[in-house]
Amino acid sequence: MSPSLVLHSEGLRRASSVALSCLALVSSCTATPEDIEGEDRGVFSPRLRASLPLGDASDEDPLELELELANDSGDFTQALEPFEFVQLDDLRIDGPGEVETEFSLSTAFLGLHRRIDMDGGLAFGWAAGVEVTHLDIEVSSGALRESDVHDALGPRFALELAFEMREDLEVFARDAFFFGTNDTYHTVLDLGASWQAHPSFGLIAGWHFGYLEDDVDSGGRSRIELRSSGPFVTLAFSLPRRGRAEPP
Repeated sequence: MSPSLVLHSEGLRRASSVALSCLALVSSCTATPEDIEGEDRGVFSPRLRASLPLGDASDEDPLELELELANDSGDFTQALEPFEFVQLDDLRIDGPGEVETEFSLSTAFLGLHRRIDMDGGLAFGWAAGVEVTHLDIEVSSGALRESDVHDALGPRFALELAFEMREDLEVFARDAFFFGTNDTYHTVLDLGASWQAHPSFGLIAGWHFGYLEDDVDSGGRSRIELRSSGPFVTLAFSLPRRGRAEPP
């Protein structure tokens, strides 16, 4: 091969290398990060619920003050293609490669709950109040690791439909929606059964489907989109309703 052809070929290789380097640099400077998103279908959700009836024993459909605490913890793996990246806090992870994500979502709800009994063993219920969410999330890839905490506060609404199988046992479906600060959206669908073991104590169990979206954009960081499903168990406590006062 002639010296001129060798020089020409070498120049083409160098030009291609420079072009690819420039493309990667431009992409890293102008591209937006990918969402941190994934699903865990084996999340066990322990919960605790306490309720205080606000009416007396004569009320057919009493209003209750309800407090519920819950926790969902899971993990998933997300694949990144070339020129894709995710960013959590100050850590940026570039593709190609895999990103491991672990999360723990704790919620606390305080609000009012009312259940309306209908004919044929059916019952309809609603709940409305305030919820606080605390998301602890960690991403890692090889030796790179970063964690962050996202808190949100806002209103939560829930609708439920139940069918009484017997006096102490019912099946139900309940869907709850939360709209929080920092553009946080959280919804949970519960399908399960409730067993009233004692007038003041019950056990609720079933399967839940959860979705969380954290759309806050601070310094070009990744949005967070989590989906989870799995069994849940709720320990439910209720204070007895007050007796109706007798007239003097």
